[in-house]
Amino acid sequence: MGKIEEENLKKLAATNLATNFVKKNNGEWNHQKWLDFCAFLEQKSYCPINLDQVGLLLEKKKAEFFEGCKCGCGCEVDAKAVVKTAKVVKPVKAVAPVKIPAKAPAKKKSSK
Repeated sequence: MGKIEEENLKKLAATNLATNFVKKNNGEWNHQKWLDFCAFLEQKSYCPINLDQVGLLLEKKKAEFFEGCKCGCGCEVDAKAVVKTAKVVKPVKAVAPVKIPAKAPAKKKSSK
């Protein structure tokens, strides 16, 4: 993750934008809502930003949203597990792609 992406993620995490998104959607959203949120971040000048990390931030906020829920379905237990394990991680550096030959050369038969 680049320095600017990391700074933008920290800037986002310091706001209530992610929490408000989760609350507005009652802790559940579809792919289109996710895309709309990404577009919103771009409009608000949070880009470039690592969207995988934004997704983790939203999942953490979602878990916090459900924490303490009294519906009886067990979602508060699941939420506590997510809060404990959710963390922003640094991605590993990409390595050069491995070239795979289209077809392996045929083995020569030994003449014995």
